Amino acid sequence: MQGRYGRLSMPPTFSRLCLTSVLITVASLCHASGFSVPGGLSIAGLGTADTLVANPIEVGALPYNPAAMSFHEERKLVLGVTGVWPNSNVTPEGESRKISDDPDSPIFVPNLYFMSQASDRLALGLGINAPFGLETNWKAGTFPEFSGPLAPFEPTKSRLEMFNLNPNISYRINEHASFAAGLDYYRVRDATSDTQGIGLSGDGDDLGWNAAFMYVLDRWSFGMSYLSAVEVNLDGEFDATKTFGFKVNSETELNFPDIFRLGVRYQATEKLAVEFDFDWTGWSAFDEIVVKSTDNVPAAGISSGDILAVTTNNWDNTNSYHLAATYQMLPATQLRLGYTFNQNPQPEASFSPRYPNSRRHLFSTGLKQEFSGWDLEGGIMYGRWEDRTIDNSQPYTGGDANGTSAYNGKYELDGVLAGIGANFHF
Repeated sequence: MQGRYGRLSMPPTFSRLCLTSVLITVASLCHASGFSVPGGLSIAGLGTADTLVANPIEVGALPYNPAAMSFHEERKLVLGVTGVWPNSNVTPEGESRKISDDPDSPIFVPNLYFMSQASDRLALGLGINAPFGLETNWKAGTFPEFSGPLAPFEPTKSRLEMFNLNPNISYRINEHASFAAGLDYYRVRDATSDTQGIGLSGDGDDLGWNAAFMYVLDRWSFGMSYLSAVEVNLDGEFDATKTFGFKVNSETELNFPDIFRLGVRYQATEKLAVEFDFDWTGWSAFDEIVVKSTDNVPAAGISSGDILAVTTNNWDNTNSYHLAATYQMLPATQLRLGYTFNQNPQPEASFSPRYPNSRRHLFSTGLKQEFSGWDLEGGIMYGRWEDRTIDNSQPYTGGDANGTSAYNGKYELDGVLAGIGANFHF
């Protein structure tokens, strides 16, 4: 067997390669972090397929464009929770059996926002949400090439739990225009990448920033926002106790992409409004993942600071296109409809089943019911990923399995998201 450190001959070298083979799968957590939770920022976003960048009316638009705060007069408190029910299947190459991913469903994604006017021109806001997240749980034996001595390195469970704490300030330039700026504190509380025989977990945090602009003129409104990339340093533990009899502490970096959003909204009639948004996401931040040891493990030939793994992902930047409409069916009842198309960031040359990505179609609907001093809203979204067949010619011989024949097969993925929330005006 040939690996990153050469042909295997001695137990210490074998232990080092095993460590490398599994730690290198932390790159798949980047795939997981690259999974932006659709509709996870607000219930209004869930019902409109994330089409709110140019909306100066809905309080659920604040995480998409915080400059909208300047067009709200009352204090607002927004509470919501979204449940995610994913469904993934793979039919390995050369086989007729279809194997289902089995995550711990549902996955619940909460969100909270508060805003208040500090003066006639100045507004302050605070948001808590989870813009990224993932859980996959493949059964042992799903991928046939992981057999014999390679069995411990077959990917099984991946999980990413994180939240974003987002304070913002918005300033109204005049009656038509406003801009905003803020900070984004990313906290990764659980990043897990397990195989049959080895477990890897970590946590960490870092700080980013955002800026936004909104312009409103009669029936038209225009918005843009930018979310900076964030590089989270993860400190974790590699546990190979049951397989090779040792543990080692490790560190790596998780890169969350920068996002640029642009939107235009038109109030066609008193009851009907339509909006089109465009998003650009910098997934190319996932170009290389470097994992280092923070421990000395003489039995494995590892010293603190050693580079244990270098993985090249070569993800592509992507565009997303959003279209939504809101219709005031009754004076206090609003219907929401939305559609989004997302390009695929994951090339076949670096494909990983920890998140079997492809082009994504999102269809959503929602309702808002207004009461005295508060609103009740709900939404549901169906996500359909285009079926994808992987046919890589490079055989898997150990080390990084991404982009190799180990993952050849047909992948099918869809999912349902449903959420409920309340908005309070005071």
